[in-house]
Amino acid sequence: MTGARYHELLGQLLDGSLSEADAGELRRELESDPDRFRDVREHLMLSDLLAQELAPHRAPEAFWQGVQSRLNAPSDEGAAVEASTPPRPFALEPPARRKYGRLAAGIAAGVLLSFALVSQWFASKPHGVNNVPLSSGSLESRLPGATQVSLRGVVVCVHCTLHQTEKCQPAVRIHEEGHEETLFLDDNAVRRDFNRKQGCGRTPLQVLAEGTMHTENGRPLLAATRLEVQR
Repeated sequence: MTGARYHELLGQLLDGSLSEADAGELRRELESDPDRFRDVREHLMLSDLLAQELAPHRAPEAFWQGVQSRLNAPSDEGAAVEASTPPRPFALEPPARRKYGRLAAGIAAGVLLSFALVSQWFASKPHGVNNVPLSSGSLESRLPGATQVSLRGVVVCVHCTLHQTEKCQPAVRIHEEGHEETLFLDDNAVRRDFNRKQGCGRTPLQVLAEGTMHTENGRPLLAATRLEVQR
């Protein structure tokens, strides 16, 4: 595929005008070209970061209730497929958004299966999160009843990407029932080791995150026992 044709299809994907035939052509190209796959992923992430400014407010308690409902529900393959659905660009009217969602979901599903990824794109900007440094120590000792979780998300830098803190620190963004939320990471050995090997999260990385999660000061907090990059 020529560069001109690729950028034509990419533009159609982002503005929601990609046809079914062109969607298949773009999907096949992304399966065979990892560099262009990463380029499309970065464009989708940038669209979602812009969409943060228009996202409606949602209290952290509502997000946490959604997570608990999902954890209590039976696990199935449908959850992974649902999690792979890309976000919708903020500039489109409702009918175009629905069309974009169907086409982008088909492309993302085929590519992600080929690369063994579960892709999650970010949309909403978290509200009510102050520039408070993350606490240290074991969540279990400070927060009785903390819940064990295993989630797929994207590590981003709270300073470089979200501009919420004065210092760099990684956090995990996850998709939950049509919403996006930031999980701040407890400052433990797992987080520090990830930071040393992968950096602060300035370049978003798909990860499998496991550990104990609870709310603290009105925000979700994850004490990670595992942060594994998904290639």
